[in-house]
Amino acid sequence: MNQTAFALSQQRPPSVSQNGKPKQRGKYLSPLGRANMVYFVPGLPAEKLREAGTLVIVTEGEFKTLALWRLANHQSSTPRFVPLGLSGVWNWRGKVGKETGPNGDRRDVMGVIPDVDLVVWQGRRVILAFDADADQNEQVEIARNLLARELRIRGAEVAVMTWDIAQGKGIDDLLSNIGPEKVLELIEGVDVDKQASDDDISVYQIAEEIAGHHRFARDAGGRLYVFIGRLASICPDLSGTELASTSVFKAITGGDPMIAEYKFKDSFEFIPYARLVFSANHPPKSQDASPAFFRRWLVVPFERTFADGAPDTIPGDKFDAMLSDSGELSGVLNKALEALAAIRTRGLSESESINRATDEFRQATDPLAVWLDRKTVLNRDAVTPQDQLHREYSRNCADAGRPTITKAAFGRAMKKLRTTVTDYQRTVNGVIACCYIGISLLAGDGL
Repeated sequence: MNQTAFALSQQRPPSVSQNGKPKQRGKYLSPLGRANMVYFVPGLPAEKLREAGTLVIVTEGEFKTLALWRLANHQSSTPRFVPLGLSGVWNWRGKVGKETGPNGDRRDVMGVIPDVDLVVWQGRRVILAFDADADQNEQVEIARNLLARELRIRGAEVAVMTWDIAQGKGIDDLLSNIGPEKVLELIEGVDVDKQASDDDISVYQIAEEIAGHHRFARDAGGRLYVFIGRLASICPDLSGTELASTSVFKAITGGDPMIAEYKFKDSFEFIPYARLVFSANHPPKSQDASPAFFRRWLVVPFERTFADGAPDTIPGDKFDAMLSDSGELSGVLNKALEALAAIRTRGLSESESINRATDEFRQATDPLAVWLDRKTVLNRDAVTPQDQLHREYSRNCADAGRPTITKAAFGRAMKKLRTTVTDYQRTVNGVIACCYIGISLLAGDGL
């Protein structure tokens, strides 16, 4: 372990009002911008991380990890187990690197944090000892289940330790209330062999588990409803109206931590991992023309039309029954598994039709593209000063209350959106000016 970091525990953390009740915030403070890390207690021998025969207990929070470390050494000359701490139930994941996007932009890569690799998991017994209310806190339960799955993939035998919440919410409370001997007995009684592994779960059970976790939560401002614990959030008919803001959309698709709350319950922080899937007849309009917005979309065109009653159209109820057949479901799963390795390595491939549809989506959504369609006309003999065209677009932006773009950015966008338009110097009203050749404003628009 060649990296050291510190967390500060406040004895009197500030309180904020939440649902009419005081709630402590900032109980533990870490350096701003520090990446997620596993908490290894001071004095932990590094060789214990490499000894697969030593039990590992994972809990949440530095204080609880220290309490477990005291228990590991209670009346023992050598540690009984290795306690590992997470600063949050999702914090075994985080930003692990950067990659270059399709437009040359730099993207954060989310994944399992490097600290997890410091532990040899193959053949090791692991106990997850999160708070006693984990089964009632859906976000904690989902994080715990996915962590267990990740550790099993790495070869560990994983079990979950539970106890009566009346004996204490956290493992530190449990120790204080029933004593170290009783807690050691509970740990000894956790049976890894009787806990279900991934191999025991069928595709249908996974589907039922996902379906059972469809729950609504809203952000702290009450403006957005999101799904927690879903692998995909599907909207079957996306509205073509203009988006008021794209900030929440970027946060969801960018893997940024978000604050949400269940109705009438405490708020919590989570990192969305669901894929957003939309279908629409017309793309939504947006004032956001940035690459950061458009690179988050992959537009897949469906170009065939199926009319009810047509000879080659299968009725909807029969088609649903065909797709729900176990053989068809198995075939879909097998096809998905065949493509999984390539997708994990190279990502989704983008065909010519997808690139064309994405470009059309950008043109339909880009406010400059919309303005050019509405306010200009192509005419190979037309001559329009560049300053005039940029000035009229800037006036339109000001009237609509959206930011404008620089003249240089306007010129670059023109070359992409109006490929037949060229630029030359021409004499206009006795003055030499840079002009666009082949485009003019509609009558009444700046003329």
